[in-house]
Formats: sequence, structure tokens, C-alpha cells
Amino acid sequence: MVGLEGGDPDHPLTPRVTRMTVAAGPGKCLPEKEGVMKSLVLSVGLLLAVSPSAAFAQSIESYVARLSAADHFNSNGERLTSVAAIIRQDRANLYVYGKGDPEDETDSFFSDKGNRAKLENMLNRGMASKASRQAILNGTPMIRVEVHPDFINVEVYQD
Repeated sequence: MVGLEGGDPDHPLTPRVTRMTVAAGPGKCLPEKEGVMKSLVLSVGLLLAVSPSAAFAQSIESYVARLSAADHFNSNGERLTSVAAIIRQDRANLYVYGKGDPEDETDSFFSDKGNRAKLENMLNRGMASKASRQAILNGTPMIRVEVHPDFINVEVYQD
């Protein structure tokens, strides 16, 4: 047993753990008081919950777009096989070729070619359900894209 000595037990800065048990060798001590461990677990949980990279981070903007048949092919006429490529082509069709669909909303982020180049990595860090991915790959759904500083979330808005 290792003990911490001294201190006023009623003072707020006095450590709550007064004994440690050595478990499985040197340097591996566990607090004897269960309440301290619960507090530690809750504190770590709260820290992770408010992380700025969490899915609840503030979005920059969002937009709705129809992913038409034209968005499923690149400018060379080759079929696109990834969700990110189809969404990127939708934005290129709107901003570069002036061939947006009537339901396409504009956005300020992907109007920039450099930002469109980041789309795949942003989608990999964001969220799109399996059902949404399948609908995008195999159909012409309306999607809603929520743009965050480092990621995007995509959902089928209307099939």
C-alpha cells in the first residue's frame, strides 16, 4: 500500500485518493476508491464528447443537389464508381460546365476547384450511411450535404 500524507481532509485541493494498490507490478497502481475511477471515466467521456472534430461540430454550410445521370460520368464519358467522385462531378457540372440540375443549390465551399479536390478525403472523415451510398451509386437521388471545416456528411434527401 502507498499512502499520501498530510493535508486538510475538508480542503477542496486535498487529494481524494489516500491509498493506492499495486497491481501486476511496479508502476501499475489502481485507486482503492471506486468513486474516483467513475469520476475519471466520466471526465474522459465528457472530453471526448465535446471534441471539436466530433460529428456535432458547427457546419460551414449545407446544400441540396440532385445527382442526375450526367453526374455519374466524368468529362471523358467514363462511369464514376465512388460516391465522392459522383458528388464532385455534380459540383463540377454546376460550376465548371454550367450544367447543374434544376434542384441543385449553389454553395460557396465547393465552387472552388481546390476544395472540390478535397471532397473525397472530407467524405472519408464524415458520414454517409450505407443506404445513402447505395442510392447515390445506383440511382439519381436528391442529397443534402453538410459541409464542415474538415469533413462532410451526406444523406439522401429525397429518392
